[in-house]
Amino acid sequence: MKSINYLFLFFSLLIAGCSSNAISRDDQNAIIQEFYAEVSLVKEVELSSSVNIGIVGGGILGALEESDGNSEDIISGAIVGAIFGGLFTSLSEGGNQAFEYHLYSPEKGAFKLIQKEKINTSSGCVLVRVSNSTSAISDDLGHCKKKQI
Repeated sequence: MKSINYLFLFFSLLIAGCSSNAISRDDQNAIIQEFYAEVSLVKEVELSSSVNIGIVGGGILGALEESDGNSEDIISGAIVGAIFGGLFTSLSEGGNQAFEYHLYSPEKGAFKLIQKEKINTSSGCVLVRVSNSTSAISDDLGHCKKKQI
């Protein structure tokens, strides 16, 4: 039974890692808006993490998996489960470093955008794309200056 669980876990992680750069399925049947915004400030921020929850959850699952054995098996199952739970959570989250962009657009006013990707803001302008998720893309062509933002 244990080998089937590990095999299922392995194939689940393998399939989850096979992603593409195509248009997100979440963007279906959604309004997508794009507009240019002026960058006033960029600062580095740290995102919260769920690694502690992954450690606890993995420890509980590991202990339950070994509950048919003696107390040493349960403890070792909990330790291994906690290690793997924390490791997989950490890998799925990626790093905790992100960037907070303070932006201004005549249409939207002043607002903040936090994203993991650091973009080139040397032009002072970014293209903001709003759909089910929001992202900013570097504008190296100077659209803000052309539109007099």
